[in-house]
Amino acid sequence: MSINVALDPTFNPASLVEPNVLMNCWPELYGTSGEKALAVIKRENPMVQAFIVKKGTAVILNYCCDRVWVWVDDSGVVDRVPTIG
Repeated sequence: MSINVALDPTFNPASLVEPNVLMNCWPELYGTSGEKALAVIKRENPMVQAFIVKKGTAVILNYCCDRVWVWVDDSGVVDRVPTIG
């Protein structure tokens, strides 16, 4: 038996997302303030450490599964999609 979700008023699209799935990238934060991005990342995935980094700053290049660089421009606006690594 299949359910026609277009006709089912009880259908909730959020039910398609697995519970307790942690975010690993945040494309919606591109163009927002670095401070806001930091807060969202910490809230959505408390298993990672997020750091605001100014564009052009040297950082260690190793992959780290619990780190997110939040790259910002001179105005403090996120200019890359924050991603774990």
